[in-house]
Amino acid sequence: MAPPAQTDPGIGHDGPARFLHWLTVLLILAMYALGLAARNWPMATGAEFAVKATLFSAHKTLGMMVLAVGLLRILRAVLRPGPPPLASHPPLLRWIAGMVHWALYVALVAVPATGWLHHATSTGFAPIWGPFPQTLPLLPRDPALSALFGAMHRAAVVVLAGLALAHAGGALLHHWRDRDPTLMRMITGRVPPAPTAPRPPLAARALPALAIWAAAFAIAALMPRGTPVAELAVGSGRGDWVVEEGELAITVTQLGQPVTGRFARWSAEIAFDPRPVAGRNGEVRVEIDVSSLTLGMVTDEVLGPMFLDAARHPVALFAATLRPGPEGGYLADGALTLHGVTAPVRLPFTLELEGGRARMAGRVTLDRRDFRIGETFVDEATVGFPVEVAVRLTARRRDRATDEP
Repeated sequence: MAPPAQTDPGIGHDGPARFLHWLTVLLILAMYALGLAARNWPMATGAEFAVKATLFSAHKTLGMMVLAVGLLRILRAVLRPGPPPLASHPPLLRWIAGMVHWALYVALVAVPATGWLHHATSTGFAPIWGPFPQTLPLLPRDPALSALFGAMHRAAVVVLAGLALAHAGGALLHHWRDRDPTLMRMITGRVPPAPTAPRPPLAARALPALAIWAAAFAIAALMPRGTPVAELAVGSGRGDWVVEEGELAITVTQLGQPVTGRFARWSAEIAFDPRPVAGRNGEVRVEIDVSSLTLGMVTDEVLGPMFLDAARHPVALFAATLRPGPEGGYLADGALTLHGVTAPVRLPFTLELEGGRARMAGRVTLDRRDFRIGETFVDEATVGFPVEVAVRLTARRRDRATDEP
């Protein structure tokens, strides 16, 4: 037997609840608007890039405010629930409404939290303003993690939009069709007295809401996120040394912050002898798959026509003579062809030789203007001119009997 209906004395949601509700609405609308504007804002010039970064920073910072408000609303929902549901609503409708409310509460945490995780595991650009950390403990800046959290964030945004539309549509339907005080409870807080019914148990509302979010995140995690970038392609050909492993990284400055990216596909053909002949230790030829670069959140832009233009210039080539360098090191003295432009480059490097194995590390700073990269980005405060290139590798001396030429 259903419990008897109570009578609502005409008091709706209290002042703090109404304030937090409408503050949430404004923050979500502003967050969506800023996100859409930032995503679609052009960045053909340095000035446009600065505006785009500002829009993204504002979007992220508002998200952190939504996270704080969401946690506060969950606490209030547990400790100080709102008025009971109206008796005129069928039991199934009361349960659905309660579940949607809790799914929305979870959304206020899930959307900004996944956005924060996506930001923390990516490099560049558009920092979160204020005291919020840009990185999180135990979470490295990793392209695979960033892609996962990015997919989860996009899924959360879609689910939040659907829940918000269902919630707002239901409130308007009650107001215009049913003529009940559901909407006015949240607008004025005072409504005509009306019979009420007990609300469903908290677990019956919250657990299905959590199940909705678990399913959404599971689907997002299982969805394909593009073809993973291949690992290092080791050198082959006429070289005396076989590259076993290594890393080719670049660091640029965006809005005053260093951003590091890596090329995943490159090969090195090395001829080297520690005993120089006529001031030469050998030669090196490095081919780099430009499209294999990952540079955090701006990878697509960097590979596009404004910067590296990987579609037109898919390969970068560094060919150099190896010579003795200062302080017992070595020097790769040659030329780099990048973005259709060839310019001289002198790369100092250190070398540790142990039997038939060598470990090399080098670093050089280039000027992107020498290669006509990002010519419309003339303000160094937006995108810096220097680009630091760091390379390290481990190689073994080629065994002519077993290694392919």
